Amino acid sequence: MIKKIGVIALFAALLGSQSAETSWAQDQVVGVAYGETEVEALNEAYFEGFRSRLELVASDEASGQVGDRFRRDFERSNVEFRNRYFSLDTAERCLPEGARFLCEIAGQFNSSALRNDLAAVLGGQAYTFVASAAESDDPRASFVVDQLTGEFAIYNHRILFGASSREAIRNESANFSLAIYEASFSVFEFDRYLGRSNGSLTIRFRLLDLESGETLAVEPVVVTASVTGSNASANEAMLVEQLSSRGAVEIAATVNAEVATYADRRSSISEASNLAELGRSAFSVRAVGVNRRDRDSREFLRYLREALNAMEGVDGVETDFDASSETGTVVNFTAPADLNPDEMIDRFYEAFDYLDSFYADYFGQQEFEIGY
Repeated sequence: MIKKIGVIALFAALLGSQSAETSWAQDQVVGVAYGETEVEALNEAYFEGFRSRLELVASDEASGQVGDRFRRDFERSNVEFRNRYFSLDTAERCLPEGARFLCEIAGQFNSSALRNDLAAVLGGQAYTFVASAAESDDPRASFVVDQLTGEFAIYNHRILFGASSREAIRNESANFSLAIYEASFSVFEFDRYLGRSNGSLTIRFRLLDLESGETLAVEPVVVTASVTGSNASANEAMLVEQLSSRGAVEIAATVNAEVATYADRRSSISEASNLAELGRSAFSVRAVGVNRRDRDSREFLRYLREALNAMEGVDGVETDFDASSETGTVVNFTAPADLNPDEMIDRFYEAFDYLDSFYADYFGQQEFEIGY
């Protein structure tokens, strides 16, 4: 079995004297992964390196649908994926560990390509934000604000300051207000024996919908960082750079998630109101164990959509990809508001009478569940 010292030695061979913390600022990336074969371990090491960079620019989105989208692209063609994001001289090293392999990679990462691709993946509604930042006695606080424009652009948003923001308010062309009233760095701790500095940054802000005056977010953002080096002053400069960048990333990701959720909620309320005027309601049916990937599941979903479209009074049948997951697929539809759930369950049983193990149930809140 490979000992920990072996992994450290492998890192040293790949990176020379640079550390993982400082290499990020220099646009380098490291990836480590195990695999049943050497090829599998090496591929996973590349994706781990990619995922570490995605987390820096996309925050929590990296572990959700955005991360899944990039993973699908990677599995579709990992060679093309590598060529797009990693330099051709990326160092590779693999070692056997029993029946498995441990692989590590280290090289230059194409951050520009990632940001462009992330913007295309995220898409969504573009909004204009008017922003303000409280004056601070700490000149380092301005570093965070300086990076917000680029981070908001990833989500196709505009963020305006000063005269531009006041003009947008007068013209009623802005959608939200973002007020940053604190950006404070912790006291940086330097360990001379380990040659390492640690620190954190706390950012407090208020996000407001200009149309309704509703406050959407007031929770603080806290980020941490650690850099290695024997010079405390140089470490401090790198900490400020990393913390400011990560703070801006977190604010942009948090704000984007809040406004997207708010827009969906307002859209749902508006849609429900329009349906109510027509005497109709929105319903959903979750097909448990159906994940759209295998042939039987796709066939089942096709038959479900056809069955719903054939039912009297049912309209607007569509798959809800956001609500679906590996454990089930959700299909939405509209029907008369006075729909009898028991009668709808009977319809499901009639449509799937060829499946002996089929079942259907109703859980209230216009939500049905079926499975087989």
